[in-house]
Amino acid sequence: FHSAGGIYVMNADGSDLTRLVDGGRPTWSPDSRKIAFFTTSSGIHVINTDGSGLTQVTTEPGDFPAWAPDGQQIAFMSRRDGNDEIYVINADGSGLTRLTNHPGSDMRPSWSPDGRQIAFVSYRDSTGDIYIMNADGSNLRYLINGHYPDW
Repeated sequence: FHSAGGIYVMNADGSDLTRLVDGGRPTWSPDSRKIAFFTTSSGIHVINTDGSGLTQVTTEPGDFPAWAPDGQQIAFMSRRDGNDEIYVINADGSGLTRLTNHPGSDMRPSWSPDGRQIAFVSYRDSTGDIYIMNADGSNLRYLINGHYPDW
């Protein structure tokens, strides 16, 4: 979990609380061996659940990391090109690909269980709508009005 003091892990019964690192929005890898998280100053990082192996995956600030079901890629939101867009990168930090390109903010990516699609929130109009696209950014389509509140 994340608190003002950083990212922590603990047993399901609340025992063995361990602080791992400073950062926010932690998300478990599909095999539960790693955690992806963001920092506001230096981007997306990955760390082993025992606190070892801290790896910086991106060098630009990013947010809302989401693991692909196979654990090989991470989708995330970044303002690296001046606007909130969805990107995907290999978990080792290689292969950065921008998936969206729109003046409205695109954020909160979420992978389909089979890893073939990514859903996300977009402020292309006045409210946060839900869009879906193939994992390579193709076949973008509107799904539903999410009535997501402004941040």
